[in-house]
Amino acid sequence: MTRRLFLSLIPFLLLACIGCSSDDNHAAASGARLRVMTYNIHHAQGLVTKLDIKRIAGVIKDANPDLVALEEVDVNTNRADKKDEPKEFATLTGLHAAFAKAIDVGGGDYGDAVLSRWPILSQKVIKLPKTGNREQRVALITRVQPEKLPEIVFVAVHLEHAYEPDRLAQAKTLKEALDQIPVQSIILAGDFNATPGSDAIKVFTDAGWKSCTDDDDKTFPAPYPTKKIDFILLPPTTPFKVTKKDIPSERVASDHRPVVVYLELKKK
Repeated sequence: MTRRLFLSLIPFLLLACIGCSSDDNHAAASGARLRVMTYNIHHAQGLVTKLDIKRIAGVIKDANPDLVALEEVDVNTNRADKKDEPKEFATLTGLHAAFAKAIDVGGGDYGDAVLSRWPILSQKVIKLPKTGNREQRVALITRVQPEKLPEIVFVAVHLEHAYEPDRLAQAKTLKEALDQIPVQSIILAGDFNATPGSDAIKVFTDAGWKSCTDDDDKTFPAPYPTKKIDFILLPPTTPFKVTKKDIPSERVASDHRPVVVYLELKKK
């Protein structure tokens, strides 16, 4: 090929490549696919340095998700420099945000959040049962309507970390609430503080819910994970199938590693 011919073809080559990328970099929202992430962000307090909201946002952006469940999120707390973390993440990632307060912390609020590529049409906070003076836990139930997918109910949750009876009661209460939702395309994501096969997880798996990752996809502690306690779960009626999963090897941004799964609609 002559140099003149090659130069004349450059505009056409560039046009042909617009929107082309590897599966890892391609936005799932361009078709009947979906990329889902869950991440316990430890209120953006890294393991090596101080508060770093931009670093957490960078981890999220690198995964290029459509839906994100975030746990241990601060809003206007002293330890977060009075930052509204969901709002900051929305600005830094270009996603829409919703927040569910669980408890008061250091002059502000602490709880779970959802980030979405699409506008969040509705949100509901469910308080989960607890005993004594243990920390209140909540689930954030959101509803979104992607362009080329069915309506999705996306749920972020963070269960009790220390007391098994509370954790089990919370799992049961959450499942009962989700059973009342008529939408089939429910996605449940979060930090369950429970390992595969434990009673809290069996509340879902014994009813036909499927984990999108394998039992050996360990997520905690971040530097050298020894157990899987972060899950993305799909109900037995789900229209989605898992095509890929990833546990990004981020060691210091939080004390958990994120979980990313790739979903697409099942063929009818």
